[in-house]
Amino acid sequence: NDKWPWIGSIGRLVKEKNYETFIEAAKLTPNTYFFIIGDGLEAGNLKFKIENLKLNDRFFIIPPSGNDAQYIKAFDVFVMSSVKEGLPYILLEAMVAELPIVITEAGGMPELIKNHENGLMVAQKNPEALARAIGGLAVNQAIARELSQKAKEIVKERFSLQKMVSETEKVYNK
Repeated sequence: NDKWPWIGSIGRLVKEKNYETFIEAAKLTPNTYFFIIGDGLEAGNLKFKIENLKLNDRFFIIPPSGNDAQYIKAFDVFVMSSVKEGLPYILLEAMVAELPIVITEAGGMPELIKNHENGLMVAQKNPEALARAIGGLAVNQAIARELSQKAKEIVKERFSLQKMVSETEKVYNK
């Protein structure tokens, strides 16, 4: 169905990314396509889980191309379901691309995404909450647009300020 929203994530297929919860959330979110661009040690387990939940026709794992951020705009909602995370660069890319974002409360992600302000944040390992957040953004275009615009603004503010500070430091260090 070409009208169904595309929900995507980009990352290594490793335990820390907790893509199991993302796949379980897909099961609870009908009429939606799901994508993960990535590969890694968990690829086999994740593909097995997708088959087990009979999601083969709407959940796809795509091998990385080396320039995966260029595909980010294809997604209607960007999701990170990690249990352990630093400050993922791909999250910044999604924010700059003005995508509505759903994250789990992990690592540095809550420093960038404030719940109901510039994205949605849910508890870790909670497929129901993740599915609700994804479904909400997929159907509620106005809210999704508002959150994604704020996300882009925050990246612009924060990272241009940081640039300014580091440039200033360089001057002092000469």
